[in-house]
Amino acid sequence: MFRTVKSTEEDIFLLDELLADFYNGLSNYYEDLYYSYAEDLINDGSTYFVLDEKENIIGFYSLSPASNNILRYLYIVPRERNRKYGTETINKLLEIQSHLKLTCHKNNKKAIRFYNKFNNSNIIKDNEIEFTLRKV
Repeated sequence: MFRTVKSTEEDIFLLDELLADFYNGLSNYYEDLYYSYAEDLINDGSTYFVLDEKENIIGFYSLSPASNNILRYLYIVPRERNRKYGTETINKLLEIQSHLKLTCHKNNKKAIRFYNKFNNSNIIKDNEIEFTLRKV
């Protein structure tokens, strides 16, 4: 069983390393990518590390500081994907919230397939798909 822990200022370098990989992946979809710095994610108090069974950090998620129903980011390192960590993270969040809203680039096929596993509705706007996820 995995777990999540809230990131703190002491974790800045751990999150920075994860963000480098995360942004590299995102750059495949966005030409004018806005880079949020790790400090911003930690300081707004809405970022959590995803840990595996051995307490290794394998990813992170970040909610909007304005609303716990808005998922800004979910990232699992590539070597740990397809092991249910992302699904368990979404399900855990949906136990707390009735729904989650998020956006995804329309060319990010893997993410679209992942989010379509949930009882969702979506709207396509320009290059983005807006999802509303609900517990299955």
